[in-house]
Formats: sequence, structure tokens, C-alpha cells
Amino acid sequence: MSWGTALQVIGAGVSIIGGSKQSSDLKEAREDAIRIGGENADDLIALTEANHALSEYAAGYTAGAIRHVGYANAGAVEQTADRNYQLMGLKTAHTNYKMELETRQMAGDIRARVASTGISVNEGSPLHYLNQQVAEAEFDRKFTVGVEQLSALGYLADEKEKARLMRMDADQRADMTVFNEAISSEIAWNEAQAQAASMRRGAEMNARTLSIQANAALYSGLSQGLSFFA
Repeated sequence: MSWGTALQVIGAGVSIIGGSKQSSDLKEAREDAIRIGGENADDLIALTEANHALSEYAAGYTAGAIRHVGYANAGAVEQTADRNYQLMGLKTAHTNYKMELETRQMAGDIRARVASTGISVNEGSPLHYLNQQVAEAEFDRKFTVGVEQLSALGYLADEKEKARLMRMDADQRADMTVFNEAISSEIAWNEAQAQAASMRRGAEMNARTLSIQANAALYSGLSQGLSFFA
């Protein structure tokens, strides 16, 4: 073999080997691109799932705290209302007792005054006057007691309604906390899915580009190697 032919063989071999090596490196880079793109997408999905679990736990804890505080406040309102209602009842009972006593004392005073004049109070105008005064006193007593009882019942009903609304408000705020978290997590999950898909598509496109470059490098090495014999 002549020196020129040997140089041609060496040059061709170097070109082919160089093209093969470049092609092999590009194919390896292609595999790395696919692997890394997939791993990044998987990491994003895993991170999103972990964040969702934390967010869901936080929302549940917050909702529980809202309900606990709301129900505790409502219970305190009801307990206070019950105590006040009982006190109102005692006050009304005392009012009733005092007015009954005042009525009997008034009737006794009338009998005593009329009797001191020597007139009988068991008939005629004196009896009519006595009965009228007693009836008016009884009416005042029943009216006063009735108003106080109705006022106490109204107060108790208002406080019970306030407590009910407090519980309803706590339930609604707790439910909205959980609902808003679910919506936010769903949005984050959809965005993560879209980003993960985009990562995989980007990795695949990059891999296709590297594959084309690898084939081109191989063909270029072969072409350059064959050119030494042209």
C-alpha cells in the first residue's frame, strides 16, 4: 500500500469514527433529554400532589377551628340567654307576688275604711266599688306579668335565633374554606398537568432534534470518509 493510500484510509477512518462518536453522543443526549423531561414532569406532579395534601389538611383544620369557635360562641350566647331568662322569670314571679299582695292590702284597706263608717261592704255601692278596685288591680297585675313574660320569651327567642345564625355563619365559612381550597387545588392540578405535558412534549421535540443531528453526524462522517477515496 502506497503512502497516499494509507493516508486516505487513515483520513476516512478518522472521519467515520469522529462522525460515529458524535452521533453516539447525540443519541445519548437524546435519551437524557427524554429521561430528564419525564423526571421533571413527574416531579412537578408529585410536588403538586404533596401541596394539595398540605392545603387540604390546612383547609380542614381551619374549617374545624371556624366551626369550633362559632359553635362555642353560639353556646355561650344560649347559656347566657337561659340564665337571663330564668332571672326574668324570678323577677316576674316577684312582681306577680307583690301585686297580688298589694291587691289584697288594697281590698283590706277599703273594707276597713268603709267598715269604720258603719256601712256594710258586702252589698250595694260599697261592694261594687270594692269589686271594681280589685278587678282593676287584677287587670294591672295580669297585664304587667303578661308583658314581662312575653318580653322574656321574646328575648330568649332572639338570643336563640342569634345563636342559630352564629352556627350557620360558622358552617358556611367553614364550608367555603374547604370549597375554595378544593377549587384552588383543582386549578393547581390542571396547571401542573398542562405543564408536565408541555415538559414531556418539549423533551420529545428536543429528542427528535438530537436524533436528527445524530443521524446527520453519522452520515456526515461517512460522507467525509468516502470523500477521501473520491
